[in-house]
Amino acid sequence: EKRTARAERYEIEARKALAEQQAALASIQRDTAVAWLDAWYADAVVGAIAEQRSRALQEVQAAESEYRAGRGSRPDVLMAHANVAMLDDRAAEALRKARNARAILARWTGEDVAARALGAKPDIAALNVSAHDETLAGHPEIEAMSRAQEVAAAEARLARANREPDWSVE
Repeated sequence: EKRTARAERYEIEARKALAEQQAALASIQRDTAVAWLDAWYADAVVGAIAEQRSRALQEVQAAESEYRAGRGSRPDVLMAHANVAMLDDRAAEALRKARNARAILARWTGEDVAARALGAKPDIAALNVSAHDETLAGHPEIEAMSRAQEVAAAEARLARANREPDWSVE
């Protein structure tokens, strides 16, 4: 009975180790996906600020031509230049964040993969997962926890079996 309990415990521990391995793999995949999304959004912000800056430069040209024509004021020109300077600051910050996001992505995928273009944005709306979804029962981390519970139960059975003395007759 003790040997059976020990064998059962080791078998459950092996299943628990496999579940923990799957949980670690799922965690790595999740972290990689989050790093990819962060890099994609950071690149999108850099692009949006660059577009805003080009429009702000057009506003500077318009304000300067209005001023030269006598229809605009000097403060309007200065304000347009100030807007370009603010966008330059935002662009520098966004570029720093994009480089940081790419560095984090490179941690998970490697330098050569992180340096590539990221492609189109995935359809995040299709990821409609509710908290009570039955597919969550098979989640690797939940599976690992349930295997740990089984190991604890097997160890309790083994401890009960160890209470009984070993008797043998020769």
